[in-house]
Amino acid sequence: MDLVRYNYTPKDENKEHDNLLLQFQIYNLLTPDVSISAIPCPAPPPCDCDGNSINCDSRNLTEVPRFTFSNGSFRWVDLSSNSIKDIPSKAFMNITGLYYLKLADNQIMNIADDALYGAENTLEFLFMRNNKMTKIPTALGMMRDVSSLGIDGNPVLDFQADVFQNVSSTLQYLNFGYPGMSFWPDSIRYLTNLTSLSVRDLAMDYLPLSAFSGLEKKLGLLEFERCRIRSLPLSLSTLDALDLLSLDSNPNLTLSGIPREAFSGIKSLNQISITNQSFDTIPDIFHDALTITTIETTGTPITHFDASLIPDDNNLQNIQFSDTLLEKFPTAIAKMKNLQTLIIRNSSIRSVPSSAFEGLTKVTYIGITNAPLISFSDEALRDTRNLQFLFLSNTNLTTIPKAINGLPYLRNVDLEGNKIICTCASLGWLKHWDGSNYMIPIGDCDNLPNVSLAGYYRDNVPNCPDETMIS
Repeated sequence: MDLVRYNYTPKDENKEHDNLLLQFQIYNLLTPDVSISAIPCPAPPPCDCDGNSINCDSRNLTEVPRFTFSNGSFRWVDLSSNSIKDIPSKAFMNITGLYYLKLADNQIMNIADDALYGAENTLEFLFMRNNKMTKIPTALGMMRDVSSLGIDGNPVLDFQADVFQNVSSTLQYLNFGYPGMSFWPDSIRYLTNLTSLSVRDLAMDYLPLSAFSGLEKKLGLLEFERCRIRSLPLSLSTLDALDLLSLDSNPNLTLSGIPREAFSGIKSLNQISITNQSFDTIPDIFHDALTITTIETTGTPITHFDASLIPDDNNLQNIQFSDTLLEKFPTAIAKMKNLQTLIIRNSSIRSVPSSAFEGLTKVTYIGITNAPLISFSDEALRDTRNLQFLFLSNTNLTTIPKAINGLPYLRNVDLEGNKIICTCASLGWLKHWDGSNYMIPIGDCDNLPNVSLAGYYRDNVPNCPDETMIS
């Protein structure tokens, strides 16, 4: 998502692990094998090697290559996006230091019990999404340091309890689920050190009350993606370490399926991420989940966000709304006295009223972009003395908002993509603007071809008559 405060935003097949890939690459840079360039690649063509990595992805392979022994340490093996059906006995025994193994997007049905022989003490990341496996591979249970397992997209019927018991002390990240999966694997309860759980394509309407049994102490990230669930279980409240709840493209989950009781007593929930849901507003959970600091929504048809949803003693600090149906500036924002960052992209908001940021003394970043915004009240930013960044790009504004005057820490005002009219009548007030010594708004004059706001400010504003100054 990136293992930085559970802000997982990856784009690879395992959402929360793209950042781990980056960490691995950084690790290679910090601990280089000085002789690696002189060591022959242990994999035959069409595979190739790059530093510590063996790349066999998308090579039309139908079987695992015969790896030869090498004096070097090849930690990374990628066999994804081929047509491999079986992983044979001791397939990787000649790969010294195997740390990351990617088998995703093949046709794998069988993995020999000793397929991972030789990697028992080194393998940490094993990704096998979108294959044809019907059970958790026994070979996994031999791994002594595995921390991440991606098996989503496999029609797994047998979640071997003994295998999960064997890796329970080290496994932290798990992705599972496949289209049509209609049961909850009871053996997950053995994974008591799990910190991240992503459930995908689950076909159940309701989760059992015991779904999170065993996960209460350490589970920090819980994600439901493309699942058919109709509600979140009340047992959500038992997850003492839950930091991020992510809901993504679950078609049957409505606002009525998110009971406030499920959040009662939650002590650590920091962030809720809502993507491609059918909600027309934000779930009414914040009176019971006072620890939430971050709300992120994308592709969800939110039309309103009323102040009644937010308690006075909230701790909300970061709000990001992308691709909504908001037509009015949300009244709830002004109740977030700890707000630091507000981002609203691709909305239908036409005006920012004088009360929009009333009392928000801590906000440092405001972005209202790609909206039909035509007015921005001169008084809207009167309380935001700590504001540093204001992004109003791609709106219908025709002038620079006078609201930016009197903000001592303002460093950037972005008005790109607007049709700003540059005349003394509209911008002459900048002659006495108290921020003019250190920052000029970014953008262009719509009525003057090839003239930027900075250029107009520099060449024209000083000659404007004083009657255009700020009153």
